[in-house]
Amino acid sequence: MSSTRMVGLGVAGNGSGLRLQNGQVTESGQAMHRGLIIKTEKLALLNIIGSWLLSFTFAYYLTDAFSIALFFSMLAATLPPLVIRRRRELEISKLEALWPELLDHLVSGIQSGLSIAQTISGLASRGPDKTKAFFSQCEKQLRSGEELRAVIRRIKGHFANATCDQVCEVLEFSLTAGSREISTTLRTLSGYVRTNLALREEINAKQEWIRNSAILAAIAPWLLLLLLSTQSSTVQAYSDSAGVVVLACGAAATVIAYFWMKRVGRLALTPRVFI
Repeated sequence: MSSTRMVGLGVAGNGSGLRLQNGQVTESGQAMHRGLIIKTEKLALLNIIGSWLLSFTFAYYLTDAFSIALFFSMLAATLPPLVIRRRRELEISKLEALWPELLDHLVSGIQSGLSIAQTISGLASRGPDKTKAFFSQCEKQLRSGEELRAVIRRIKGHFANATCDQVCEVLEFSLTAGSREISTTLRTLSGYVRTNLALREEINAKQEWIRNSAILAAIAPWLLLLLLSTQSSTVQAYSDSAGVVVLACGAAATVIAYFWMKRVGRLALTPRVFI
């Protein structure tokens, strides 16, 4: 088998990957990654345009006021990116929450005398159902002669979170230094991860009301305006230049207030140090 090995590095949140050659991203992998980014940006743009058209048509049909429909649709067009971002954050959190169980299986496998490669392959049949398919691919690569270090890097790229980075660094260090205390280190890391996740869940639960308040405060005034716009007097009030200025100031205040409250209630992800 050639000394040059290729391994797919999964991108967080999707099933595609870059190509690594001797630990470096190749030109074909970069082109694939650029194509993926362009495709994602196009889909996001289509979602924004579609949301704007639908909300503008609905608001204009309901109020027969161009200015109100325009500002209402502009705010509604920001919803798809916010929903996509929220889904991405939830997916990252769910992947990170799987690591205590994965660490337990790694520790039990190593303590039973299995090698690191055998322990990783065993995750294809044990552990969370959400990760079995991915570790089945890792098992196939190991059986085909793929280097263990390359597979560990692929795992790091697939999960793309700080917890996985720490686990993979421990595994890679044991390959280099031949550490005999790897099971103890992983067990200690497992306890730390559990404590950290429990603390984050508690903080998220307390901050959830801030996020809900931000959404309610941003949507409620515009829904009320939309309902009041069914009256001709409201439409006339916001159809002149002064009304447009009021709508513009209201839209700006809504955006600023929403992102400010979201920033206050946001819990930053643990930074990735070992990338």
